[in-house]
Amino acid sequence: MRKKNAGNGSTTLGGLVARGLLIVSLTVSVGCGEGTTRHEESPGEGHGRQAILDQARQRGALFRGAGNEPGWNVEVGPVRTTLVTRYGEERHEFATPPPVVDEAGRRTTYATRFDGHEIVVEWTIETCSDTMSDETFPASVRVELDGRELRGCGVVLAGAER
Repeated sequence: MRKKNAGNGSTTLGGLVARGLLIVSLTVSVGCGEGTTRHEESPGEGHGRQAILDQARQRGALFRGAGNEPGWNVEVGPVRTTLVTRYGEERHEFATPPPVVDEAGRRTTYATRFDGHEIVVEWTIETCSDTMSDETFPASVRVELDGRELRGCGVVLAGAER
């Protein structure tokens, strides 16, 4: 995996060919390559929230979650898992492992190791309130990266295991 500067002080990881996508961040990327522009938005900012979810769907994401203090987001897709933390300053990409689905608990868990890191992404279908935006979401999400836990809210997108 190569580290690449996106031109705005953040570090991205590129060159990963894998079977899944997980992106954790509140950062929306527009464009591609070195010319990528980043736009920071809270997951609950009215029309901005819908645009963020639409873009995640276009990238093929199965789930998108985000949290605050500091801002982060995650997208789980069919090829790669990407987690963006600290308002876009850190970006981690992992191959998306097969999910473990607990139908009774309405919980889906992805856990994997890659390039010296361990990540667990777990979402539960239950009402979740974002206290900063005062909005509700249909799922809660817990992300653990190398033992550090992040909690937030999220949305299951079309085609995801529930």
